Amino acid sequence: MSLLKRAIFASISTVAHECISVPEFNAPESQVDLELHVSVMNVSERDGFDTAYREIPEAERAANFRSLLAIFTVKDTDNQPVFSIGDLADVKKLNSLAIMRLTDAALRINKMLKVDAEQIEKNS
Repeated sequence: MSLLKRAIFASISTVAHECISVPEFNAPESQVDLELHVSVMNVSERDGFDTAYREIPEAERAANFRSLLAIFTVKDTDNQPVFSIGDLADVKKLNSLAIMRLTDAALRINKMLKVDAEQIEKNS
């Protein structure tokens, strides 16, 4: 394996993430806010997100966007997904303030904001 390829593949274990405090998910007796990691999606996760999004009927996509994004980007402290696609209905029932905090970070670090798309287009 070439040095270049080895260096690229070595980056797999250094997935960028942001720690987000989510007090809304705390157990009532907890004194410490729960922290979750919001990660940059790898190619497989992004493909899964894109596929899951396209499989939703167009009229329902907007109502499922944040929940799907949380499913594909929220990880525990061991970088393991907290949710799976089978959790979609339950994720939609979670506290909206918590999900918005998590998905706002996911949009930002995954460069999914309009300003990011405009910057990419400008640099093309």
